[in-house]
Amino acid sequence: MQELSDYKKRLKPNIIAEAERSFCEYGIRAVKMDDLAGRLGISKRTLYEVYANKEEVLVDVIKKMLEERRTQMREFAENCDNVFDILLEVLRQQVEFTARTHADFFKDIIRYPAAEQLFDSYNSGQEKASQDFFVKGVEQGYFRPEIDYYVFRMITIGSLRMIRTEIAYKNFTYKQLLVNFLVVMIRGICTDKGLVRLENFIKQFY
Repeated sequence: MQELSDYKKRLKPNIIAEAERSFCEYGIRAVKMDDLAGRLGISKRTLYEVYANKEEVLVDVIKKMLEERRTQMREFAENCDNVFDILLEVLRQQVEFTARTHADFFKDIIRYPAAEQLFDSYNSGQEKASQDFFVKGVEQGYFRPEIDYYVFRMITIGSLRMIRTEIAYKNFTYKQLLVNFLVVMIRGICTDKGLVRLENFIKQFY
């Protein structure tokens, strides 16, 4: 049993990596457990010995993605004290990710409550850091001081969830929705100093 346990432990990162690639390329619902087993060159039985179902796989994929995002942004922020540079890096990463990811990936997540909960937990965990970020942005002259940034953040999170799940948006790519939505939202909180930086960033995508 110990030998099998060690084998499964070594196999798990490979399953997560292949699942992440497949989910992003085809969408989550389009990828079956049989598909993952075939791409990994293992039996379906072996896969089910590691993960009981696809939602368990997805949860570990989302955990990996969120941890990588957290690490990347922490390392970037440690070497940068300019709030707007950090904001543009977040936008750049998000836009590039959505551009190479199947639109169904974002729409499918809502069908897997355990995975969706991870995003809610991640957003909740970022609340204080987010408030500190906007306070610093006001101090640096990039963000307007009269905005209630707690309300702004709640509206943004709710709107992004709606974009991801609302069928009315199905004819648009997630990149189109994200870029156009975020441009409007961020422009609304920027001072003239912030708008100059934002306009230069927008030119990369139009």
